[in-house]
Amino acid sequence: MMLYLYVRQNQWIVVTILTGVSLMILMCLIYHDMWRARGEESVKANTIRITGIIPLLRWLGSFVPWAVLLVFAGDLAYTILHVLMAASQPPNW
Repeated sequence: MMLYLYVRQNQWIVVTILTGVSLMILMCLIYHDMWRARGEESVKANTIRITGIIPLLRWLGSFVPWAVLLVFAGDLAYTILHVLMAASQPPNW
């Protein structure tokens, strides 16, 4: 199946696709720079030792906002419940 794209007829589609691609490239570049370790952070990272789940959660709670942690916890709970419910009721194809 070919996607026939007439540029003059569908200018808004072309503009939307180009804008989306440029924003994705910009986001990738910003994300890479945002998580790059700085000099002092790389020295601190060598001193932090995580030995179990409780220290891991404390370490995550030290810099991740609680709202983001709640969203991740809710997402994890929803995923587990959805998989269990889908496994208990297989589709009738």
